[in-house]
Amino acid sequence: MSTAPTGFTPDTPLHITSLPDYRILTIRGADAQTFLQGQFTQDVMAATAESARLSAYCTAKGRMLASFIFWQQAQSQASQESVYQVMVRSDIADSFAKRLRMFVLRAKVTVEETEITPYAYWAGDNTIAGTTLARPEHGRLSQPNQ
Repeated sequence: MSTAPTGFTPDTPLHITSLPDYRILTIRGADAQTFLQGQFTQDVMAATAESARLSAYCTAKGRMLASFIFWQQAQSQASQESVYQVMVRSDIADSFAKRLRMFVLRAKVTVEETEITPYAYWAGDNTIAGTTLARPEHGRLSQPNQ
């Protein structure tokens, strides 16, 4: 983690936009970590509540079927199950969840589709450096105000 100054001040504008083209899946259970380690291309044990990971899901021949971001959900220390959340494109979320369920077999794991709407947050100028585009407002790229 970098400790370099960010240049942000209390007056730095904050922005938020929904990501309607993405859905959140929840994978939970006592065997969730082991199960996902065998399914994802990324080290599942490295994902925490503070640190998401970019990963992919591939066929046995190595063809990528999905790319996504996942993280471990924060939970109480008394809990015996691991809970992971996966943000994946909406157009492949159903088939991705169905395919994961096919490989659960005897593992103590459930794959759940949620109604959670993901959001993106950022601070600073609302333009994308080196372009005439503005960051998404309401899920679309727009021209900045002239």
